[in-house]
Amino acid sequence: ALAISKSISISIAPNPVKGQLNIILEKKSISKENVQKSKIIFRLTKVGDLQPIRQWTYNIIQSNYSMNLSNLKQGIYNLQMIIGNEQESKQIVVVE
Repeated sequence: ALAISKSISISIAPNPVKGQLNIILEKKSISKENVQKSKIIFRLTKVGDLQPIRQWTYNIIQSNYSMNLSNLKQGIYNLQMIIGNEQESKQIVVVE
């Protein structure tokens, strides 16, 4: 699991992915008020490109996110996860 902040870690599966990517957010010591105010942004960029292909924004209330990547070309992508001013990124391999 990736630690995006002191209070949140993220697990991503499967990787390599063919179709559906599942992301699980694990919230540690984080207050309910902060959770309700917080948003998480997922930004997907092909490695080597600067322009994001897709961006999703969610309220952080839920713990499971699912993204359909079936129409992406095979390759290596960078998934950036942003909460407030903290961010983490993970390379995702897409296979056809």
